[in-house]
Amino acid sequence: MGLSPEQDTELRRRLRARDLTVSARARLECVRLSARGWTVPEIAPVVEKHEVTVRKALHRFLEGGFEALADAPRGGRPPRWKREDLDVLEAMLDAAAAEGTTWTLPAPAEWLRRERGVDVDSSWLSVLLHRDGFRWKRTRDSLRHKADPALQAAAWERLEGLRLRAEAGEEDLYYLDESGFSPTLPTGFTWARTGIRAVVKREDTKSRRVNVLGALRSRISTERDC
Repeated sequence: MGLSPEQDTELRRRLRARDLTVSARARLECVRLSARGWTVPEIAPVVEKHEVTVRKALHRFLEGGFEALADAPRGGRPPRWKREDLDVLEAMLDAAAAEGTTWTLPAPAEWLRRERGVDVDSSWLSVLLHRDGFRWKRTRDSLRHKADPALQAAAWERLEGLRLRAEAGEEDLYYLDESGFSPTLPTGFTWARTGIRAVVKREDTKSRRVNVLGALRSRISTERDC
């Protein structure tokens, strides 16, 4: 079975669709492989379908084109959300990851109810987000937003002066640092797209906190004392 250039382009476009169902994708793959010269017995194990199912998919395409490969309408209550609702939610999660805002799973479902007026079960929303490349992943903390470039430049200049004096034997140079430990940890995970790490701007908390100081003597000072 051959495809025209227009049909081949349309086939590729449909295979890239994010909301494509498993069954519809399998039918499109049958058409793609058949157009490349594969036989039905060769296609069946690749798409994990019976040969009869593969032949039905090819016949549906020959008789009705791409539209005939879509899933048949299902009975029961129609979905209570639309693709555009999920697109808006995902755009919001992308913006949240860029801003360092964390979202646990119940929160996006509640956001859809409040902002879009649609009801999606949290477990099903997790499946939908996974389909679109989102994962429940660890965040990364950052204190860079607290840095003052002017103060940093002045500190580096002063430190360089101290280092030079230590090399000249005029000063004993020690490096002092402080680290804080809090028994209450912030949310360390959020929903974010694959390849995106949400950077959370860490602020001081009013909870119980333990600070530890450490000092390191410069090697230059040690060598001067020997």
